[in-house]
Amino acid sequence: MRKQTVLVSINKKDGSLKFETHGVKGKACIDMLDELLGELVDVSDCELKDEYYEEEDNSVAIESENEIEVGERE
Repeated sequence: MRKQTVLVSINKKDGSLKFETHGVKGKACIDMLDELLGELVDVSDCELKDEYYEEEDNSVAIESENEIEVGERE
């Protein structure tokens, strides 16, 4: 079973967001981001990677870990 993760990056200069999922393919990727972000971000207007178009693997273990880092890195 594969671990599902979402990597969120915030560009400090322009405030743009980048979301990257790992261990998730197809529509499940968008569904996962939609569930995580809710009304905060419109995930329908996003750039899709090649993995989005691959078939989903239904034998995935879900592990949830939330980590939020605020402030400047030294």
